[in-house]
Amino acid sequence: MHEVDLNASEQIQEFVAHSWYDYSTGKDSGLHPYAGQTNLHYSGPKPPYEHLDTQASYSWLKSPRWQGKVMEVGPLARVLMLYAKGDPATRELVGMVLSKLDLPPAALFSTMGRTAARTLESKLIADS
Repeated sequence: MHEVDLNASEQIQEFVAHSWYDYSTGKDSGLHPYAGQTNLHYSGPKPPYEHLDTQASYSWLKSPRWQGKVMEVGPLARVLMLYAKGDPATRELVGMVLSKLDLPPAALFSTMGRTAARTLESKLIADS
């Protein structure tokens, strides 16, 4: 966990190098979300297809960066943040799931973790 200066907006950027968007400043430039652009540029295969070229554009998602570092966003990021901060309800719920699956907390950093985090976050919100 790192402290974040909420006034340092220049530290946050979104990139589109591997997405089906373009920026007028080029695919390799980063823009703050407030200044971001959503210029559609689908360059993927014509459906149906079996594989995507992950060296080229392959997603409708932008890639967020903080201080130039790749950041996880979404349910997994929120659940991990609450878990790391010691939120009692989150620690109990995550602990129960990890115990039932006989997994260590490090297992959350996976596709399984992302999938589980959606459900865990929904439960935490419903219970609050």
